[in-house]
Amino acid sequence: MKKYQCPTNFVGILGTRAEYKKRIFILVVDDDKEITSFIGSALQNTKYLPITANEPDTAAKLLDYFEFDLIICDVVMPKLEGLELVDRIAPNTPVIFISGFEQSLSIENRTRHYLKKPFSIESLIEKIEKISA
Repeated sequence: MKKYQCPTNFVGILGTRAEYKKRIFILVVDDDKEITSFIGSALQNTKYLPITANEPDTAAKLLDYFEFDLIICDVVMPKLEGLELVDRIAPNTPVIFISGFEQSLSIENRTRHYLKKPFSIESLIEKIEKISA
């Protein structure tokens, strides 16, 4: 199945095709709608194009159809944990894992891209910049 880099109907919203190709396509996955809204709103008017999903199933469907440049994913979610979601669906996509649970801190040993909730948008953007450089 062919994966698309960005939904074509977003081009009109973002401006010209050249402008939209310069943006970094990011999937934000968290079961907490406040977190996805916070991240999505903060990154919306930047060089990033955030797409949010509040359920792992929705994220999996988006990952089936679109090729993201980066994933920001909660570690602890119902139905499917963040690590399992990413390992199964998008093992080659760079990921920033986020979590507010102490027991998920062991993920720091598996990845160098991790933020503990609560975090600032500045620290998130700093991580994104390091990955996309």
